[in-house]
Amino acid sequence: MAPMRFSFTCLVWANDNRFERLALLAQKQLADAGIDMKLVPLPQDKLLARLTSGDFDAFIIEMAGRSLSWVYRFWRSHDNGTSELNTGYHSADAALDKLRVARTDDEIRAGVAELGEVLHADPPAAFLAWQQTARAVSTRFDVAPEKDRDILTSVWRWRPADPATQASR
Repeated sequence: MAPMRFSFTCLVWANDNRFERLALLAQKQLADAGIDMKLVPLPQDKLLARLTSGDFDAFIIEMAGRSLSWVYRFWRSHDNGTSELNTGYHSADAALDKLRVARTDDEIRAGVAELGEVLHADPPAAFLAWQQTARAVSTRFDVAPEKDRDILTSVWRWRPADPATQASR
């Protein structure tokens, strides 16, 4: 008797080649490990409908956000029919709710520490991450790049480039 293989479906946005390529790579690597991932490409409206209803095993999307409000909106459970993502993940709700009402630096530090412990003890997801993104900026701007930092995190420091410097670039 052949051993049973774990299998699941993964939703992917059908109109974005970045996600399709990543999904195919993950599918191949999981298959090599004995896991079958069936890809379900969907147009954006159908993908969002499935995500908000909780009708999925897995999905591949791009995540970007650095504020605690973004973390709250993404990981706080939303079973009440709101338009937020419905992952079924509830473990961090109490910690996220404490953070939402925190008013002092000490309360925020304690809340972030508690949230970190919850996410470590009961992770909400598996994350596929790539460390670098290629960026290009017009020579009309003087950008002070920092080693190992995305240039978009310093957009507030960009300055118009000297016209003489623009011509030489």
